[in-house]
Amino acid sequence: AIPPSLGEMIDVYSLDVSNNSLSGELPDHLAIGCVNLTSLKLSNNYLEGKLLPENSNLKKLQSLHLDNNRFSGSISKSILNSTRLSLLDISQNAVTGGIPDWIGELRGLSSLVLSHNSLEGPVPTGLCQLSQLRYLDLS
Repeated sequence: AIPPSLGEMIDVYSLDVSNNSLSGELPDHLAIGCVNLTSLKLSNNYLEGKLLPENSNLKKLQSLHLDNNRFSGSISKSILNSTRLSLLDISQNAVTGGIPDWIGELRGLSSLVLSHNSLEGPVPTGLCQLSQLRYLDLS
């Protein structure tokens, strides 16, 4: 499990705990307390629960790798708090619901990977507003 105390590391700008056998939920305190994070990599673990807490405070985040875990539920609107986000990878999880139209508000997004989830519904027109988008995987 990821200890909540990691959220107390306010000066850390890059956190990579990929390719371990970490399980449990993402501690809310990590997404609230690590205010200077620009890169968060949690890929290839056994993490579950929601993608990010509703009160996420990762305003400086540029890349978010949550791929190949067991996250579920819908894509959290709290991702919008990360206005500098350029890469979002939530592939290979159990995320459900539709791709939200507000995703088009992440103007700096250049890479969006949502593949291998249980997403349904139409591809939102908001995706067409992402003028910086260079890589899109919805497979």
